[in-house]
Amino acid sequence: AIAASLRSNPDRLMIREVRDAASAQLAFEAAMTGHQVWTTLHANDAITIPFRLRDLKVEEFKLSDPDLLTSMISQRLVRKLCPDCALPVEEGELSYGMIARMEAAGIPLERLKKRNVNGCPTCGQGNGYSGRTIVSEIIIPDTDFMEFVRQDNKRDAEVYWLTQLNGQNMMEHMAERVKAGEVDPYDAERIVGPLSMPDRAHGGDVKAE
Repeated sequence: AIAASLRSNPDRLMIREVRDAASAQLAFEAAMTGHQVWTTLHANDAITIPFRLRDLKVEEFKLSDPDLLTSMISQRLVRKLCPDCALPVEEGELSYGMIARMEAAGIPLERLKKRNVNGCPTCGQGNGYSGRTIVSEIIIPDTDFMEFVRQDNKRDAEVYWLTQLNGQNMMEHMAERVKAGEVDPYDAERIVGPLSMPDRAHGGDVKAE
């Protein structure tokens, strides 16, 4: 189907999923011949995407070219608290570990909100949620970032993205959602795991257990 689509010379091509070497090769072939290609890929986060594509046998010169692999996005859906009935979280409701992680993430405890299990007319009785929102991370690579990819140096690629490309990882985006009172902290950690903020000065993670 991808090969047939290319013969019709579209401006843009959307491939539902790259899941094997054949579809990966055709996706990059389309990009090399002037088509804009959008697709999905199974990967844990945005930084893993080029390394996952390497596993799918994409040639190194294609994989490390920022003119071919122009952006990488990872996102998660999370339920959004109803703004009309969300309740403040009391300090006694949180574990010591949760309190430490919230403080390390710069989230004042008084800003935390939780679901109102009784709901309200806005969200429907017994709901307490108002739709969904996303947390995401986006990498717009440059030549230096791709050099780390070529060297198979995932760790330094991540540090470069966060410190030199103004990157924001999913943990940081989720912390913003929690700080704004849009997401219950327990829902947040269920989706992305225990919150840990990157140490941008040293390229590591600041973790509070």
